[in-house]
Amino acid sequence: MYLVDTNVLIDAHRYHYGFDFHPGFWEWLHHANRQGRVFSVYRVYEEICRQDDRLSAWASDRDNGFFLRLSADIDPYLKRVADFVKSENFKIADVREFIESADYHLITHALCDKLAVVTQEVYRRTKAKIKIPFVCESLNIDCITPFEMLRREKARFVWQPSE
Repeated sequence: MYLVDTNVLIDAHRYHYGFDFHPGFWEWLHHANRQGRVFSVYRVYEEICRQDDRLSAWASDRDNGFFLRLSADIDPYLKRVADFVKSENFKIADVREFIESADYHLITHALCDKLAVVTQEVYRRTKAKIKIPFVCESLNIDCITPFEMLRREKARFVWQPSE
């Protein structure tokens, strides 16, 4: 099962899988979610809905079930992720920014529910910004690209000629 980062949905919308020319990707996400395989977190929903566009409308249509909310059993995992980030000697402002971000919730849900994180972020150990792949690797969370997810799931988007 997978948790999708904000950048996956935004990049898909803007570049790779526009709603106007690649509806199959969005239909596949909906179908995979209904089968209990692909989700995101509510903080991602909030980030997406800052814009008033086709993606925010899509997200609003999927709020129930696609975007997971925090539950009481996640509290120890929130602490574990926060404690890890604090222990890595990042700047206090960067730690604060991370803990207020969707990334923090995405990683915590993945850790709690043993899900893979799907992101466009590239692994980079830097003191400038806390990156999802670095935290995932350090906490033994599977972190993959959206293309890896689609390959693992054997998703197929087949062209059909329009007449």
